Order: sequence, then structure tokens, then C-alpha cells
Amino acid sequence: MTSRSSTKPWMKQYSRRSANATTSKQAWEILQISYKEIEKAKRVHLQKLRGEFEDLHMKENEQDYFSRVLSIVNQLKRYGKVMEDSRLVTNILHRSLDPKYDYITVAIEEGNVINSTSI
Repeated sequence: MTSRSSTKPWMKQYSRRSANATTSKQAWEILQISYKEIEKAKRVHLQKLRGEFEDLHMKENEQDYFSRVLSIVNQLKRYGKVMEDSRLVTNILHRSLDPKYDYITVAIEEGNVINSTSI
């Protein structure tokens, strides 16, 4: 039976960096810098995902629009950004319905149906 390492690749990289430190202070500084780099990368990726979510539009005769939406939402969740169902439903309504159905979207929003709908 082979054992799998649960250590993530980026952790190995930073562990190697801190292993080269000669004092605990140096190791601590390396870990602090590494953490800042990881947090910065997460913020950039979150920003990219939020942009993708806001730019989502249903293409004509598209069958996998909801899959694309949920894929982005799940990625956002992995990075700690939880999106309210009401915002998700609103996004889907505005971006998936043809403009000739705008009156239905308004009726749904005005009837507060969005707040009680979940995905």
C-alpha cells in the first residue's frame, strides 16, 4: 500500500525555503512572506472569478449555462467567497432570459420570490 502525501505542492516549496533558514527568526520571516504571497494569489484569483461571474451571459441555444455558473460559484466557495442564493438567482434571471421576458424578471423580483429561492 502506498501512502499519499497530503502536503500541497506550495507547502513543499515554502518548507524547503524555510529549511534553508539558519535561525528561527529567518524561518518565521520566510513563512510570513510566503503567506503574503499565497494570500495575494488568492485575491487575484478571486477577482478573476468574480469578473467571470459578472461577465457570464447565456449564449443562444446553450445547454450548459447553469453548469458554467455553478462551476464558477463552486470555485468561489473554495476560495472562501460564499455567494448568496438571491444574488445567484438574480444573475441567472437577468443573463439567461431573453429581454422580451424582462417583465417576468421584474415580477419575480418584486414578489420577493428570489429571497426564498435556492440553488
